[in-house]
Amino acid sequence: MFSNTPPWPLRLHLIGASIKVNYEPIPPAAPQAHYPLSFAQRRLWVVAQRESSAQPFNGLDVYRLEGILNPAALSSAFMTLLERHESLRTVFVMSGGEPVQRILEVSDTGFSISYEDISDLPDRETQLSRFMQQLQERPFVLSEGPLLRVSLLRQSSTQHMLLLSIHHIISDEWSMQIMVRELLSLYNAYSDGLSSPLSPLRIHYKDYSEWQRNTIGAGQFDTDRKYWLSRLSGDLPVLALIPDHTRPSVPSYRGDQLQFIIESTISSSFRTYLDSRGATLFMGLLTVVKTLLYRYTGQQDLIIGTPVAGREHPDLEDQIGYYLNTLALRSYPSGEDSFNTYLSQIKSVSLEGFAHQGYPFDHLVEELGVGADLSRNPLFDVAIILQNIDVNHGHSLHMHGISVTAEHPELHISKGDLRFQFVEQDGNISGSIEYNTDLYRKERIEDMIQHFSSVMKAVVEDPEIILRKISYTGLIDDQHIQQQYAGFTTDLNTEY
Repeated sequence: MFSNTPPWPLRLHLIGASIKVNYEPIPPAAPQAHYPLSFAQRRLWVVAQRESSAQPFNGLDVYRLEGILNPAALSSAFMTLLERHESLRTVFVMSGGEPVQRILEVSDTGFSISYEDISDLPDRETQLSRFMQQLQERPFVLSEGPLLRVSLLRQSSTQHMLLLSIHHIISDEWSMQIMVRELLSLYNAYSDGLSSPLSPLRIHYKDYSEWQRNTIGAGQFDTDRKYWLSRLSGDLPVLALIPDHTRPSVPSYRGDQLQFIIESTISSSFRTYLDSRGATLFMGLLTVVKTLLYRYTGQQDLIIGTPVAGREHPDLEDQIGYYLNTLALRSYPSGEDSFNTYLSQIKSVSLEGFAHQGYPFDHLVEELGVGADLSRNPLFDVAIILQNIDVNHGHSLHMHGISVTAEHPELHISKGDLRFQFVEQDGNISGSIEYNTDLYRKERIEDMIQHFSSVMKAVVEDPEIILRKISYTGLIDDQHIQQQYAGFTTDLNTEY
């Protein structure tokens, strides 16, 4: 729902890092009328106040159910989830001039499943697409809730579509995986006349947000804080990639996504090469993307963002809530460096960044004093995501007597300028570029995909090639494209 393929595995193993911490349980917060927001929630709340569009904040998961459905068991399963996870019955109100969390009783949430019978409608698939789009675009009222909406569309006696719409301030993709897994477990138990098979939760999101603020205030993350403030010191680069259209003063989040597949021989050779360098696939893909941006712009200072699960504390693995954190990975390409050299730099940057992932990105943005430019994301315009597990597919989606298939509707949104998304399955690398259609034309992104593939092919053939000599068009001279793409050139006007 947060992208067209679930990024469940945003764990440290994406870059091969292993961080061991001394386990200290997160303590339950003292009972009170309301609780502080986490740093990530606060920034999202602030952005939501100034945005008229619901699109960047609403997620949508869609599942096709084929078989005889037990609606009563499904309803009971959802009500149990609301009782079990306080975040699903949280609203955000003002107290003393500050936004706070308020936990409602289940009976006060107003939650219920919306049932729609579309079996008699002509062109049901078109009607279904329209319904999904309307649900995704319908704004939530943070101060009222509920911030989870569930719709069940009946297509026939044995065919239903289950739609889950949720505001990001109470959920992330990891959370949705937990929700669906527990939902199916509860449904199966209730269909068989059994009680809930789930063990009670020891803590909830409010406990995390209180713990986060207390630990930050006590200086327990000072090492991480000092690392990021040092890493992001000085003049911060703004990507000098000229868009096809004038950048709006306020982002609309209108977007699209183009898919691509890397040739299997290149995928295999690239993987073998990375293994020989002691680098992970994430490191390699990040280096290729940054090399392409360098070749476009000539900039010798680049920042790309990547999301992490934000659940390095063991107590958070089974929680539903907005835990997602972001790393701003800064590196310094040089035209005289070989790809091997630049990969080594990216490897170090990645390992260091993930080793210091505990510090909240949103708090870091405030401390750096960036984010005043409302037309773009703070710190970076380009993000990269590697997804290598898809847990909500196949045998993991099991409902008694029902075949469950996860659908991935096209939502036509983009949360930033450019998002490079990759997945590895059976040794093959595929990907997509999510792009802001207010900035870029489809043809430009199609070219970008070809250029990315050309860079990967070039470095597989010769990892010692220096960056300024990597051709992304397959031509000897790429400068005619560079002049169109770059806002300035500092390292490109070198004789080939």
